[in-house]
Amino acid sequence: MGGIISQQIRLGRRIVLCDLTAAEMSSNGNPQIRHHEAVASANTLGVSERICLGFVDRGMKANSEELLDIVRVIREYRPKVVYSPWHRDSHPDHRITSELVREGVLNARLLHYGKLPARSVERVWEYFINETAPDPFYICLQEEDGLDKLRALACYSSQFHPTEGSVLTRLHSLLHKIELRDNMLEA
Repeated sequence: MGGIISQQIRLGRRIVLCDLTAAEMSSNGNPQIRHHEAVASANTLGVSERICLGFVDRGMKANSEELLDIVRVIREYRPKVVYSPWHRDSHPDHRITSELVREGVLNARLLHYGKLPARSVERVWEYFINETAPDPFYICLQEEDGLDKLRALACYSSQFHPTEGSVLTRLHSLLHKIELRDNMLEA
């Protein structure tokens, strides 16, 4: 998403990122480190605002309280397009996020749901984090957008660079795989 975010900002669009959790259950790092990394990444891309709803990491459920929070964000920020993780991502929180976002977008347009005025979203796009699309399509980005994405990802050093005491995860090789994939697509 970093490349698309960079592209959209370059085209003059306002981008707001909404994290559902503070990543308190991350294998590496802690909520303070992850917050610092998220802010640095957003600043690298030129994001207008980054908010965190504070849902329980690895404890999210598709319940009415969390759904109301998502509807509130949609109605308050009035996005035309909403992006969420792929509904079949291997990470359970990513799958729940996708479900909550789809339901939130639907409920945000219901006149009698919640207190803020109803708001319709033009489109919801799902993106891939841990998987590869079964039938992918690619968005052509400028080279600067790809470089911005890599700089933004590099801000998450606790996730991508093993240190003493860190838990080895598949994320430790992800940056290299992303660079290889992006270079292959350029050919």
